[in-house]
Amino acid sequence: MKGLLGWLVGHARWVVTAVVVVSVGLGLAAMRLSLEFHAGDLLPQGHPFIAVHNRYHRNFSEANTLTVMVEAREGTIFTVPLLTTIFRLTDVVDGLPAVNHDQVTSVAHRMTRWARVRAGGLIESDPIMLGPPQSQDEVDEIRHEVIQSYAFGSMVSLDQRAAIIRAGFDERRLDYRTLFDAVNARVLPFADEHAAIYVSGQPRLNGWILHLQGQVLIAFVAAIVLTWLSLYAYFRDWRGALRPTISGGLAALWGFGLMWLTGFALNPLTLVIPFLITARAVSHSAQMHDRYYEELAAGAAKTGAIGSAFVGLFAPTLAGILTDALGVLAIAIVGI
Repeated sequence: MKGLLGWLVGHARWVVTAVVVVSVGLGLAAMRLSLEFHAGDLLPQGHPFIAVHNRYHRNFSEANTLTVMVEAREGTIFTVPLLTTIFRLTDVVDGLPAVNHDQVTSVAHRMTRWARVRAGGLIESDPIMLGPPQSQDEVDEIRHEVIQSYAFGSMVSLDQRAAIIRAGFDERRLDYRTLFDAVNARVLPFADEHAAIYVSGQPRLNGWILHLQGQVLIAFVAAIVLTWLSLYAYFRDWRGALRPTISGGLAALWGFGLMWLTGFALNPLTLVIPFLITARAVSHSAQMHDRYYEELAAGAAKTGAIGSAFVGLFAPTLAGILTDALGVLAIAIVGI
């Protein structure tokens, strides 16, 4: 251990130069790292259940389902303006990017039908809504058909104040940012004095996460500033506060750069992991500096204090780093 310490101190300039060069290279790689979200990333793709899902989900039910609710501000939805809104909004949802047209359900969709039994056992099945109603008589007829069909309670609420439109999306073509912008531009403007519009579902949630990704950078910068202030308040020395902050920044920079080099994208739902690793790097560096200042206070020379702090904390620090690394590696390789 002392031999390693002597070599590092004796070649300090070369060590610092090597760290700077590697940091610049990995920093350039980190700048190419993109913030992406793919629904399949959080699923164990090797599991047989997921293999079955990937094979058949386009024929049955998509995992990415968007739900749009139209609620009457007063009374029920069975008025000419509200049913017109529901009909037009159904067409808009059916035209959203990457939508699976076979998985759009709405009381106004062409596949939502009401069956009639005629004389002689003839069964007729017609869409509940062929178009927007033009009169209150048509509205009353639609209301009667809805109450008598499976749409009542599943597509129209039991109190008749709201209706929902569901849509599944093809995961292969789905871009959450594009869908988020399309919903904002095409769906939300349908809200007016008659109808309130609410949108939910996993695609909407992921869209919000990507839309607010700029705030993640703000939070990261704020965390760095607060960390530096906390360290300064503890050490009462700007150097003791700055060096652990630099260590944490280098850990994050190297980590992001290695992610790009190994082909990983930055998932917004796993951003907490880089924060935790950076915090651990800052913690180890702060402990090293604390020991260094203790040695100085005991009367040791600067070089001796550095050596004592390094030798005394190298083993536990290395053990902590290896534990963190093996923990992350276990998450990556252990099957579910």
